Amino acid sequence: MLRQKNQITKYVFYLFAILLTVSCSRYSSGLEWALKQAGDNRAELEKVLEHYCQTPEDSLKLKAAEFLITNMPYHYTLSNAVVDSFRLHIASHTPGATTISDFEEQFGPLANLRYQRLYDINVMTADYLIRNIDFSFRLWHEAPWGKHISFDNFCEEILPYRVGNEPLENWKEVYYERYRPMLDTVANGHDPVAVAGMLFKHLYNNEDWALVYDYNLNTPDLGALALLDMRWGLCREQVSMFVYTMRSVGIPTGILTYVQAPDMVTAHEWNYMRDTTGKAVGFDYYNTKIFGEDIIDHRKRGKVFRKYFQLQKESLPILSKSQNIPPKLNNEFIKEVSSEYLPDNMVEISVDKKFRNGDFMYLSVFNNTTWVPMAWSNVENGKVQFRYLQPDVLYQISDYKLGQVIPVSAPFVMNRNGTADFLVADTVNNQSVRLLRKHYYPEWWERTRICAIGGRFQGANKPDFSDAVTLYTIPDKAEMLWENIPLNNMQTFNYARYITAVDGRNYIAEIEFYDGDVKLSGKPVGTEGSHLNDPDKTSDKAFDSEPLTYYRAEHEIKGSWTGLEFEQPHRITSIRYLFRNDDNNIRPGDAYELVYWAEDGRWRPLGHQVAGNSYELHFDSVPTGALFLLHNHTRGKEERPFTYENGEQIWW
Repeated sequence: MLRQKNQITKYVFYLFAILLTVSCSRYSSGLEWALKQAGDNRAELEKVLEHYCQTPEDSLKLKAAEFLITNMPYHYTLSNAVVDSFRLHIASHTPGATTISDFEEQFGPLANLRYQRLYDINVMTADYLIRNIDFSFRLWHEAPWGKHISFDNFCEEILPYRVGNEPLENWKEVYYERYRPMLDTVANGHDPVAVAGMLFKHLYNNEDWALVYDYNLNTPDLGALALLDMRWGLCREQVSMFVYTMRSVGIPTGILTYVQAPDMVTAHEWNYMRDTTGKAVGFDYYNTKIFGEDIIDHRKRGKVFRKYFQLQKESLPILSKSQNIPPKLNNEFIKEVSSEYLPDNMVEISVDKKFRNGDFMYLSVFNNTTWVPMAWSNVENGKVQFRYLQPDVLYQISDYKLGQVIPVSAPFVMNRNGTADFLVADTVNNQSVRLLRKHYYPEWWERTRICAIGGRFQGANKPDFSDAVTLYTIPDKAEMLWENIPLNNMQTFNYARYITAVDGRNYIAEIEFYDGDVKLSGKPVGTEGSHLNDPDKTSDKAFDSEPLTYYRAEHEIKGSWTGLEFEQPHRITSIRYLFRNDDNNIRPGDAYELVYWAEDGRWRPLGHQVAGNSYELHFDSVPTGALFLLHNHTRGKEERPFTYENGEQIWW
């Protein structure tokens, strides 16, 4: 009986092996196409397929290999000798405000470089791919929550060997050795959310990981090994770092994005991981307060996309099969997932008869300069519909032809009750407006202006200020305006300064000391150094007559200060100062123009003014119900659309 059972088992095994061999010899059309793209590298990739065809136990690894190879023709490394040197440089240097400039002095400029695309399908080795697949399966099977991870989620959120266009590196083992031991410290180690929260907290709070933002970065993805100990870059680098870290210990993780911010110039990316139910739990480096709960994010999203390794059949480049694609949506690896994150608000409009069923229409937002498509939909029976729209966001429905965004609807705001408020200018019922700014207050303003409270202006005759006399103490939060402080002082001083009441967070932008009507000059003195050794944040920036520069010392420096040493003693009868600001308030002497969005789909002028000394502008005979922009023709780039309601500018 036992012998008969063994013979049956052997027969079944051989039959399965035969079927597996047959299946291995017949590639799917997508896999065969990918192998043809490999050219001379085809044999290297077929080694991988043959490797996993040997035993039935590897059938799932074979599917994983087919998944990677089928999508491999679309992935590549952006290579350039200068950037390759830069990746090595930042992996071994402490990041700071001068990271780029220091490198460029030695190796040349990083901007405007030409890159070579090294397609994975042409350079991938069998050893690398097999090593990645085997280790990824090990991570999947080792993870206590692995049984809750579907194969599809495994393929997208653990298996991939790259995140963007970084170099091909064996990073998973390196990160595993760094972070796997930490998992033993988690009390609820069977919960991937608890484990991911521990890693997030470690990376967020660890001083060695504190991310240094540098908005001058203009390079391709830096790569996992460069980011392992280097804490410098942008949100792209921070989300990549979390992906590398989480995937290296078997946590399914990925990246979410909006391709164009509805209220800023840029895009944004953040992370998600999956819990044991398969739900995507979002987290963001600067906006996650309690891991596993909703992100508290002041930024508007408008629409949400998920990034994938697999080519997305529902992506716009695949659906449209056209070269006439808005640049922000020309990505084969993103898929809209707004239904998971935004309410089911909907807007529908009728379109001109020239648009046929299936034609693409676009949902656009304003990027400070122009309308930018951030999502799409199809015309059906003379109408176009968009769902999952975020409340309190300014949208417009557009056509896109030959690189031009062509308005199809009036701008509209999605209200919180689910209705759309279209902004159509009423040029019959006019109003008068009082304008104070051309852009909304920045996100950092509230936490910055608090630092002014208790700041002191002092005079002294000794360089160490041991005989300091406090002339004025700031009683309240800063305003984004010049403050004029008259003083009843008859004493003369050799020195004058501003000293913060907050450790390190000085944020003073401009200081002017006066003796009567005479603005005093002198030698800048103050606390040495600056935050991250940034040369644009040193104490002398308070006296450079440039409102956008400011002094910021390191946080741990107590009582940071900046001041002047006079050539001879002076009275100080008044002080004029400006805190950190964005220079978007009305600026005396600057030339402004107010425009509104007209029914013909253009910004139309309402008048020009040169600002006086009152820090505000007044315009009469202005349409009601309209969308406005205020241009400063003298300086600056930041401008946001606004409506005017109950005597106030409402920003969008």
